[in-house]
Amino acid sequence: MLTQLEAHVTQLANEEGFIHHTWFIDHHLKIIEQLVNELCDLYPHANRTVCLAMVWLHDLGKIITNKQKPREEEDRITLEESGKLLTQFGFSAQDTALTLACLQQMEALKSTPATSLHIETKIISSADAAAHYIGPFFALYWYENPTKSIESLITDNITKLQKDQHKVLLPEVETFLQPRFALLAEYARQNRPAKYL
Repeated sequence: MLTQLEAHVTQLANEEGFIHHTWFIDHHLKIIEQLVNELCDLYPHANRTVCLAMVWLHDLGKIITNKQKPREEEDRITLEESGKLLTQFGFSAQDTALTLACLQQMEALKSTPATSLHIETKIISSADAAAHYIGPFFALYWYENPTKSIESLITDNITKLQKDQHKVLLPEVETFLQPRFALLAEYARQNRPAKYL
């Protein structure tokens, strides 16, 4: 099931029509997958199958539309296509329902109290946010936007930094990311020290 889902999404994400096709699997989804496995070890009551399915499904609308549609449309496509793929690849009705519920929760994080979120939602949201601070994620944004000014790139990175901090819902991930938040805030000129040495 999971192997088939991974292979299918990998094929879609590697198509040249997708803007991030050269790096999205290795430098984003594979990092999320590793973090999800580590978090499922820390939270053994979480449904690992659902968490791993969400690794491959949470950005499906973005992959399919090549980021050419409004976010709401991406979210609708993610839910619609995820339901089809979970059924196609033989996931149980229970795992399918929980996966879709968690994907819906991910899209409503700002308006949903953390206490009412499934642990699987907290795991994938935290892993997704953390993955943006691991590896070359910010450098890839610069690479993909060579015509933007440095000031514009920095502003965009600050916006991303602030958005991702709100997606970290587990204390272990927050602790891990604290030094990275500080470094990127300094890099984005939000928090430069009065003296470096």
